[in-house]
Amino acid sequence: MENKKLTYEDVKPYESLVSKIPTLILKRMISKNSNLVSKFESVIRANLDNLNSEQKEQLNLVLESDVDELQALSAESYEKSGIKAFKLMADPNCKDFIELNITELKKLMSQM
Repeated sequence: MENKKLTYEDVKPYESLVSKIPTLILKRMISKNSNLVSKFESVIRANLDNLNSEQKEQLNLVLESDVDELQALSAESYEKSGIKAFKLMADPNCKDFIELNITELKKLMSQM
């Protein structure tokens, strides 16, 4: 994709979903480096099948983005929205968690 990058405007429509994530649970999942893709595989599969073309493009941008870029976007999203899940995802200690789940999502998508 012609060097397109995700921006806060791409994230903004999903703020209501992100704000529903219980911060304490997310923090625990990050600290355990949990594979959330495997835990929620059936839900993810069902939702992947229902993505429109714009959502598929955005998902591909996420999957192809550098984790540092995603964390910078999370930091910006936290500054603009105040949603604590974004702050957790921006923390450098979250890098392995993000990498693991992106890798697992790529694997899942290659099986579909």
